[in-house]
Amino acid sequence: MREAMKVLLCRELARRWAVSLERVHELAEHDPFFPKPYVILPPEDIRLYLEQDIIEYEKRHAELVQVYIRGRNLRSFL
Repeated sequence: MREAMKVLLCRELARRWAVSLERVHELAEHDPFFPKPYVILPPEDIRLYLEQDIIEYEKRHAELVQVYIRGRNLRSFL
């Protein structure tokens, strides 16, 4: 049985990385290594990204997943 592919919206990436939605859009537009959308849904051009592509991107950009508050990783709060 094949594993289902999980897709993420830009707002989910913003929440995941504790950054603004604008920052996610900035990364998507200017970082040549940012994953390409798996699909773009009209009419609002909603971009969906494969979770596996995002995980690979996070491996190269650890600063996105290592946000600290009072010495504790923000991920431990979420």
